[in-house]
Amino acid sequence: MNAGTWSGSPRRSKPPYRTFLPHRDAGLVKLSTYEERYRIFHADIEALKSCDLCVALLTGPDHDSGTSAELGYLYALGKPCIGITDDKRAYLNNIVWGICGYGKQIVQTVDELLEMVRGM
Repeated sequence: MNAGTWSGSPRRSKPPYRTFLPHRDAGLVKLSTYEERYRIFHADIEALKSCDLCVALLTGPDHDSGTSAELGYLYALGKPCIGITDDKRAYLNNIVWGICGYGKQIVQTVDELLEMVRGM
């Protein structure tokens, strides 16, 4: 997997975590050629298969469709999924809520996220 490393402040960068961001590591989908879309899709799937856990950004009135698809795929593989959001509204999509440990694996700060990751 072509993964980057955690890029937080020095206080937050230990231990280093390998990360995969599809748009950064596989390339942006520009609706160009079939071959390019096929390559990006399979790079994303291979990264999902090889990851230990997922951290999904869930901020906004509706969750990104690609993020939601990846969460469902990882849940089906039995991989832990953590959501991070600064959205304080009570509503969260019920499927996403269930995938994120029935809401127990949803955090609002990077510090909470790091604490949860360390505990896994």
